[in-house]
Amino acid sequence: MADQSILEEEKQKIFGTWTLDTSRSESIAPIMELAGAPWIARWMGGLARCDITIADAGEGRVSVTTATLMRTTTDTFSTAHGVASDASGNYGADATKTGWWEKDKEGRVCLHQRTAKGEDWWSHVVRFVDSRGELIAQVDGGARDGRQAHVRRV
Repeated sequence: MADQSILEEEKQKIFGTWTLDTSRSESIAPIMELAGAPWIARWMGGLARCDITIADAGEGRVSVTTATLMRTTTDTFSTAHGVASDASGNYGADATKTGWWEKDKEGRVCLHQRTAKGEDWWSHVVRFVDSRGELIAQVDGGARDGRQAHVRRV
């Protein structure tokens, strides 16, 4: 359930550009595999720089741009829980994105981003800033295969 008590200044901690710290992160290969990337792309992805920019897109929407050596993708989605945004450009026909803000049990402000195909969701990303000021992204493959990967960005 979305938490309406989250203040705008709390959300601002997540906005900005972050760079993957490969020396302190788990491999991004499981994330790329969940996205359907072939093994060679997953291997190369482990060697490449990855930047993510999270921005307020206005009107209750958030934009997440991920840039690697191979490609740049941008997902813009509503953060009004239950409002689906078209994601067919990046994920194929019938793909949607939903997003929402929520505080976790530790009181951290979290940005949720869920991708679905039809009735089945297959990717759920939860992003929050930890006590050291690092952006943490937890990725769950959900209905696709249930695996998780955790990515730290600095």
